[in-house]
Amino acid sequence: MKERVTLELPPDLHFLRLAAMAGAEAARYAASAIGMQRQDVFTHAVELAVSEVFTNAVKHRRAATPAWHVMIHFGINAGDLEVIVKERNLHFDLDSVPPPDVDAFAKGGYGLYLVKQVMDTVTVRREADGNIVAMTKTIGPEDAT
Repeated sequence: MKERVTLELPPDLHFLRLAAMAGAEAARYAASAIGMQRQDVFTHAVELAVSEVFTNAVKHRRAATPAWHVMIHFGINAGDLEVIVKERNLHFDLDSVPPPDVDAFAKGGYGLYLVKQVMDTVTVRREADGNIVAMTKTIGPEDAT
């Protein structure tokens, strides 16, 4: 099985739920296709990751940037789900984003930290005038029937 789904959304938080729901549905589809038993954990991880990356793309949008959309690509494979989010913000280095200071009860800064915790791989690369955040969530042998 190799399915591809692409979602193009305006950079507006009104579309956050749609992005998150698309992530959850892609995860459910990938998990059910191989008979995964613990679908909820897998599905919630992907939903959270898509939600956080979409939120960051919108919140860190440059005001002077011409009209653009956030592109979310789902690659549904036999053993994993790949999620690629393309946005047009300033480049950032994933490794230079500090973990949140949980002792200080910070109001923000948890997004990328959580994404790195729930997904198996997370990378960021610069392409043309935007960032590409690529994430994968693997369906391990212990998850399949």
